[in-house]
Amino acid sequence: MNIYKIKPLFILLFLLSLNQFIFADSIDSLKNLIAKETNDSTKVELYLEISKEYFNGDEEHLMYVNKAYSLAQKTGSTYLIAATSFFKGSMLNYYDKYDSAVYYLEEAIKEFAEIQDTFYLAASWGELGNMFCYRAIYDECLDCFLKSLRYTEELGNKVYIGVTLNNIGGVYYLLEDYEKALEFYEESFTVYNEIKSEYGIALSSNNIGSVYLEYYDDLDSAYKYLKIAESYSEEIGFTEQLAETSANLARLFGLSDEFDLAKEYYNKSIQLNKQIQNRRGLAQSYVSFASLYFGEGLYVRAKEYLDSCIVVSHEIGALEFESQAYKWMYKSDSALNNFEGAFLNLMKYKNLNDSIAKSETQQNIASLQSEFDVERQEKENQILIEKQAKQDLIIQRQKLYNIFITIALGLFLGLLIMLFSILRQRKRHFEMLFSKNQEIMQQKEEILTQNDVLNQRNKEIENQRTVLEKYQIDTQGSINYAKRIQTAILPEISELKQTFSDAMLINMPKDIISGDFLFFKKFEKKSILAVADCTGHGVPGALMSILNMTLLKEVLRDDVQLTAAETLNKVRNLVKNVLKQSSDQRTIQDGMDIAMVMYDEEKQEINFAGAYRPLYHFRDNNLTELKADKQPIAAYIKEKPFTDNYLEIKNNDTIYIFSDGFYDQISMDLSKKFGIKQFRELISENQVLPLTDQKIILIENWKNWKQNARQTDDIIILAVKF
Repeated sequence: MNIYKIKPLFILLFLLSLNQFIFADSIDSLKNLIAKETNDSTKVELYLEISKEYFNGDEEHLMYVNKAYSLAQKTGSTYLIAATSFFKGSMLNYYDKYDSAVYYLEEAIKEFAEIQDTFYLAASWGELGNMFCYRAIYDECLDCFLKSLRYTEELGNKVYIGVTLNNIGGVYYLLEDYEKALEFYEESFTVYNEIKSEYGIALSSNNIGSVYLEYYDDLDSAYKYLKIAESYSEEIGFTEQLAETSANLARLFGLSDEFDLAKEYYNKSIQLNKQIQNRRGLAQSYVSFASLYFGEGLYVRAKEYLDSCIVVSHEIGALEFESQAYKWMYKSDSALNNFEGAFLNLMKYKNLNDSIAKSETQQNIASLQSEFDVERQEKENQILIEKQAKQDLIIQRQKLYNIFITIALGLFLGLLIMLFSILRQRKRHFEMLFSKNQEIMQQKEEILTQNDVLNQRNKEIENQRTVLEKYQIDTQGSINYAKRIQTAILPEISELKQTFSDAMLINMPKDIISGDFLFFKKFEKKSILAVADCTGHGVPGALMSILNMTLLKEVLRDDVQLTAAETLNKVRNLVKNVLKQSSDQRTIQDGMDIAMVMYDEEKQEINFAGAYRPLYHFRDNNLTELKADKQPIAAYIKEKPFTDNYLEIKNNDTIYIFSDGFYDQISMDLSKKFGIKQFRELISENQVLPLTDQKIILIENWKNWKQNARQTDDIIILAVKF
C-alpha cells in the first residue's frame, strides 16, 4: 500500500466556508480588490483567496498566508485568528516544516475550542494527525485522528466520518496492527456504502484488499475487494486509484504464480500512470515490474524496465526510485556475470544515496532563505498598502455619492414600469379565467371516463392480490413444515446432557429455517460434536445444511477411528464431488465453515479441527483458543490438509464452538458490528455463572445491540461443561 502526500482536504473546505462575496476570476482582480478594501476582516479573506489561486506548487502563496495571519492578529477576531492559524499550519505541514506547523495548528485548536467550532476542531485535529503521520509519530497521529473522529461524529457528516475512519485504518496499517487496520477499513467501507460514495468505496475496498494480500495472505478475499475497487474506479473514471489497484492485483497474481496476469496488470498500471502523467507512480511501476522479471530469471527483460525507470526518475528528480533502479541493475548484471556493469551500477546506487542526503540539507537551507525573503517583502508591501489606502478613501466617498443618485433614479423608473405591468397583467388575467373555465369543463368529462376505467382496474388488482395472498400462505406453510423437519433431524440438548455435566445451545435462524446446524454422535467411549455454518441462509442454507450433515454422517459411518482433521478432509472431498467444484476456480464456492470436537472419555482428551471456526476452552476462568485452518469445506485456491489439535480435559472445563452470526450482527444505526473481541469478553466475564444463565445474558446483550435492526445472519452457539 502506497501513501502519497496530497493537498490537505480540510484547507479546501475552509476556503469554501469563507464569505462568498468574492467573484474575481484572476489573481490581478483579487489584488485590485485588496488595494481598494478598507475592512481588515475582508482583506484577510482576500489574502487567503489569493493564496488558494497560487496553491499549485508555487510557494508564493505562503507570503499571502503570512499577510492574512498578521492582519488577523490586528482585528482581534478569534475566528479569523483561529482560521489563519489553521491555514498557515496546514501550509507549513504541506512543505514538511513540521515544527512550525505544530505551533500554528495547536494555536488553531485552542482558538476554535474557545468558540466551540466543531467543524474546524475536527479539521484541525485531522491536519495535526496528518503531520504526525508524515513524521512517523504514529501514537500521536492516532490520538489526533481519534479526536477528529469524535467531532466528525458530532457533526453527523458521513463523508468526513468515512475519511477519518479510513485514515485511522491507515495508521494501524503503518503500526502493523493489521487486525485493527482491517476493522477501521471495513467500517469506512460500510459508511461509504451507506452514502453510496463511489470514490470512497473504491478507496476503502482497495485498502481492505491490500491488508488481506500483504498480511493475511488471504488471496481470495484480497481478490474480491481489489476487483470491487477496480470496478468502481473504472466506472467513475478514478484513474489514480485504478492505477494503484492494478499494481496491487499485479502483486496478487505474482504471489499466485500467474505471471501472465501479473504482467497484464503491471502494464495496465503503467499505461494509467502515463495517462494521468503520474510519473512517480510510473517510476514505481517500472521498478515493481522489473522485480517480477528478475524473480522469473529474465534479467535482460528486467533491465529494459529499469532503464525506463531511470529515465523517468531522473526527469522528475525522484532520487529514491532512481536509487532503487540502480540497485536492481546491479543485481541483474551480477546474475548475468556482467561484473563490470554490476560494479558501475553499484557505484551509481551509492552516489545517489549520498546525493539524497545532500539534497535534503540544501532544501532546508533554501527553505530558511525563502522564509526570510517573505517576511522582508511583507514589510515593504505593508508600507505601500497604507499609502494607497489614504488615496482610495477619497475615491470611495465620491463613488458612494454617485451610486446613491443612480439608485434613486433607478427606483423611480422601476416604479413606473411596475404600475404599467400590473395593468397589463390584470387584463390578461380576466382573459385567462374564461379560457381556464372551458378547459375545466372538458377535463371533468375526461375524469369521469377515466374513473370508470380505474374502477375496472381496481377489481383486477383485488383479484390478483387474493391470488398472491393464497400463494404466500402456501409458501409460508411449506417453510414452516421444512422447519419442523429440520428441527426433527437435529440433536436435542438433552442428548448432550446425558454425556456432559451441562450443556447450552443458542440456535436462532435468520429466516425461519437455518443454514447453521449442530451435529452430535455418541459411540461407546467417544463422542463427536460439531457446529457448522453453511453457505447462505433461509431455504438455500437449509438445503446445504442437510447435504453437509448427510455427508458428515456418511464419513463417520464408514470409519469411526478417523481424527477430526481426517474427517474434515474426507467431507471436503465429498462436497467437491457432489457439487462438481474445482480448486482452481477463484469464485466463492458453496460449502461450510465448521468446528469439530472428538471427546475421548477414557483418555479425558479432546481432538479438535476447524474450517475457519475456532474453539474456546475455559479452565478456572482462563481462556485458551484453539485456532482453525483458514480454509472452508469446499474447493479453495490454496487448499491444504486440515490440522489436528489435542487438549487434555479436566472436570469443570468448558468449551464453546460457534458460527460467526452472533458477533457479525450490525447495530441499529448500521455503523458497527458486535465484534469477536466483545463476544470473547462477554463469555469470559460470565464464566462463573451456570450455562443457562450465560445463555440468557448472551441473548439479552445481542438483542440490546441489534434493537430494531434486521438479523444479519443465522446464529448457533454450543457450550458444554465436562
